[in-house]
Amino acid sequence: MTLNSSDPDYIDEHLDVLSRLYSGSTLIRHWSLGGGISAEMTAYELRLDDDSYLTVIARIPGTYARTFSNDPVGYEFRTLKALSETSLPTNKPIHLAINATKPFFFMEFIDGKPEVKPDHPSEFLDRLANQLCDIHQVKFEEAGLDFLPRSMDHPDTPVEILKPELRQPEIWETMTQVRESLVTQEVLRHGDFWPGNILWKDRRIAGVIDWEEARIGDPLADLAITRLEILWILGKEGMDEFTERYHLRMPLDPRALAYWDLSAALRQDGCFDEWAPSFGELGNHAITAEVMRSGYHVFVENALRTISS
Repeated sequence: MTLNSSDPDYIDEHLDVLSRLYSGSTLIRHWSLGGGISAEMTAYELRLDDDSYLTVIARIPGTYARTFSNDPVGYEFRTLKALSETSLPTNKPIHLAINATKPFFFMEFIDGKPEVKPDHPSEFLDRLANQLCDIHQVKFEEAGLDFLPRSMDHPDTPVEILKPELRQPEIWETMTQVRESLVTQEVLRHGDFWPGNILWKDRRIAGVIDWEEARIGDPLADLAITRLEILWILGKEGMDEFTERYHLRMPLDPRALAYWDLSAALRQDGCFDEWAPSFGELGNHAITAEVMRSGYHVFVENALRTISS
């Protein structure tokens, strides 16, 4: 296994570890994968000594991951190791290299791609809702995931930086009024369950990826995050259909969901110009910053109306 002159230096360390893990293997190719702000990822395709093929991914958690753990590489590896013992379709962790120049871990490659422009929307929404239910119904203590942080996701945005153009002062005041009466649950949460983190193959979910925000918390917080993303992709009707399909298996209080919808709205903080290109990169160029901004205001108005009714 050799290093190309144009490769980052840490690739050499990856190849060195791979040569020890898979003695006699040959590197066929390697390529960079989009990791967004959460990680740098590189895929390696190997021919093993028995002439079979294996693709693995090296994941280097990014700066953003340090907001969740002081040891993001070890934390993510431990999370995936526990998740691999469940029935959830996740990357199986292979090896942790904590002492590398850039600490990383290897995990198995999942053959699939994100879908943000589904041509089978009802089936897409049904499978997506059921996958989220499957996550929320994992017995996290039995699965060894009770080390994950407990987080109710109540935002603590300083009042002085709230943005009136996004109705954030009104959102903040409404949430403050509702919070004391809120009944919360504790389930395994993905933390960022949006279509960009769901891999599909042959119209079925092949994998749920990017678990660096996993935590124990209220399931409606996850649901709200996904609802806003679905609103952008398939409109309000699609969002409502997704919610109804989720509700077939999980309890849902409309007022509590409206609270978490407002929390999901604050989470965006109006970064529409920053996030819109992500949809284009995944194949849906119709979702522009203006589409996101308009959908955001529909989402917020619906939540505020529900809480006040």
